[in-house]
Amino acid sequence: MKIATWNVRGLGCDKKKALIFQSLAENKPDIVCFQETKLDTICPLLAASFLPRNLRNFSFQPSLGSAGGLLTAWSNLFSATVLSSSPSHLTTSFCSSSDNTSFSIINVYAPCDDQHRILFFDELSTTTLNLTGSVMILGDFNIYRYPHEKNNDNINWSEMETFNDWINSESVTP
Repeated sequence: MKIATWNVRGLGCDKKKALIFQSLAENKPDIVCFQETKLDTICPLLAASFLPRNLRNFSFQPSLGSAGGLLTAWSNLFSATVLSSSPSHLTTSFCSSSDNTSFSIINVYAPCDDQHRILFFDELSTTTLNLTGSVMILGDFNIYRYPHEKNNDNINWSEMETFNDWINSESVTP
């Protein structure tokens, strides 16, 4: 099984949609999770412009204005049910049609500011409590774990510590 995650930073540009379509067609993931689609709606015709035919099953969380937007798409190898969604997460339960293996994926696009980030982590913790079996949390957390992940020397040690503390408290394996 191949899973791809991608912060697409908007799907309004035809060149970007073509690039995404080509990359997905070449790499053939079974599940793909997009963050920051910046779309408030996705019709089948729009989905076909960036999702290859094998990934036409999808769930979607619209953007709020020009920010956010999540999409999780999957192949016919899985049946799927959306369990919960908010502007910052899209939780989908999957079951493999070949061996009945089940798991959940939480596709995230976290808020950028500290105040909303704490609420986001609380929301994620509550979401994971209601899930059984294997859970994968992936996406754009808008935060970093280690100083070397930062592209400049402006390091917010408190944010980094909050993120690492949350990972440890959830027994999450990065």
